[in-house]
Amino acid sequence: MKWILSLALLLSAQLSLAQSQEKIFEIKPCKGVITNYESLNLSDDFCTEAYNVLLDKDISGAVKRDNYVADNSVTFGSQTVSGLWKYINSSLVDYLVSLSSNVLSYSIGTSSYTTIVSTISPTDADETSCVEFQYRLYCTNPTQSWYWAGEATTRDTTPAFPNGRDIAVYENHLWVAGVTGNRSFLYASEHLDGNLWTVGFDATDPFILNIGLNDGDVVIGIYPFGGVLIVFKTYSTWAVIGGDQDGIQQINISKEVGCIQRESIREKQGKLYWLSHRGIEVMSR
Repeated sequence: MKWILSLALLLSAQLSLAQSQEKIFEIKPCKGVITNYESLNLSDDFCTEAYNVLLDKDISGAVKRDNYVADNSVTFGSQTVSGLWKYINSSLVDYLVSLSSNVLSYSIGTSSYTTIVSTISPTDADETSCVEFQYRLYCTNPTQSWYWAGEATTRDTTPAFPNGRDIAVYENHLWVAGVTGNRSFLYASEHLDGNLWTVGFDATDPFILNIGLNDGDVVIGIYPFGGVLIVFKTYSTWAVIGGDQDGIQQINISKEVGCIQRESIREKQGKLYWLSHRGIEVMSR
């Protein structure tokens, strides 16, 4: 299996110097967009092409892809929304779960939100990650872990799975990364069971992987892509192949390029994008 890793630089200084003519981009009205990149690095069709940007309805001529409509109401007070997840429970109820300040809440097709938990510490809110697995929404941050099974239930902390900074589903295991004190480790749950984490020796038992053998770097994020689990450390990129203990492999993709922001890891049109120390990276299969 081969991965192609390249640096996606838009209008870099070197490129500008090499060209004989300047190219001027007209940035169309795009209110409410928060981005780490300068406007010159955004193409002129950025607003209408972006998947993860909601445009205000009063912007003339700005049509959102797939006809999404902006929801301009706040979740709680006027706090910033730092996390948003779609979740379908065992009754096939479709939820939108929002993390606003230290409050995790849900909505069912409206702009009205109901609190799930309001005790997330402000320092942990930016490092809270959630994922759907076996009709439950599993969430973790450096000090708390829990799952939620829908509006008729409260969050459940009894599984006591690792407190980490990122969580993902790959090969029917729940994976947690970024555990304080063990940030080079990946923790995998029991096969098809996100509530069992006691390490065993059978093929489908929970297990732990040491990525890069404690090289002094830490795991920033994990993301399933192209049939493998991509693991990003700050200065290196890895692939985990296989889901059970028998035959699982970890392969180094790059010893120089890693990721500096977990939230930047996104897949679009068959390619994986993220932010490294070099800039915007892109990986294709």
